[in-house]
Amino acid sequence: MFSPDVAAGIRFAFVACVRKHVPCVLLCRMGTGRTQKGGLVMATIVILDDVDALRQMYVDVFRSLGHRVLDFDDAAPALETVNFAEVDLVITDLDMPTDGRTAIRCLRDRGETVPIVVLSGSFHLVESDELLGLGAQAVIRKPVPYRDLLKVVLDLLDKVPAACKN
Repeated sequence: MFSPDVAAGIRFAFVACVRKHVPCVLLCRMGTGRTQKGGLVMATIVILDDVDALRQMYVDVFRSLGHRVLDFDDAAPALETVNFAEVDLVITDLDMPTDGRTAIRCLRDRGETVPIVVLSGSFHLVESDELLGLGAQAVIRKPVPYRDLLKVVLDLLDKVPAACKN
């Protein structure tokens, strides 16, 4: 858990990165991704959300932090085209034409072990246990404070074994 001072600094850096669309090094410390940029190992993140504005915000944030981001407005095209063995994290909404539950089930049925974060405003607390049981590592209700989302993402990326870890 971040101290209040560190959390405030992360939020400030997060907002500054989003507003200025410049690379931010503050959060690029995990060394758990698949690509290298400036000596830092960055993650590959897949974002599945059918709300264009939210998806684009997440894309902008994670790209501004130096991560490779693949985004889709539905789970089906991602499941058909992405090599999830090269993905470090999936962030998915639940309500899409091919929903987040289907995406989780499909990935787990294929034997994929990529961490999955469900980020949705349409689940009940009872469903949280169901989603975790399907194979999600975290379930977060929208709207979510940026620092909370970033903490969950960083914690999960820190646990991902990287093929190119130094």
